[in-house]
Amino acid sequence: MATPDQAPRSWRSMQIEIGGRTLTVKSDAPQARVNAVVALVNQRLHALQAKTGAVSSDHLGLMVALTMAEDLFTLQERHETLKAHVQDRGHRLLEMLDQLSDEPLVTADEG
Repeated sequence: MATPDQAPRSWRSMQIEIGGRTLTVKSDAPQARVNAVVALVNQRLHALQAKTGAVSSDHLGLMVALTMAEDLFTLQERHETLKAHVQDRGHRLLEMLDQLSDEPLVTADEG
């Protein structure tokens, strides 16, 4: 359910083609986003097929799912590391600002 500050979702059916198969899916994502996701999956399928020589679409699909899941885990780990780094830097910056605010201000006349 959409919150008051969110527009209600507008789900729509669309046909996509992945690995030569046409599928009907429902999505509320913009068409450009759906097209980009489909293109990425197809790119991964073709790359894995060329690399492994696998011909089973089921096998290729599972391999793509596994490699994309690994990518997701890697990105989540990087995100958490970067988030911790930014939080640490933010805390240190706030501490430095607090130290500056405890010192008396020097005006241009006094300097």
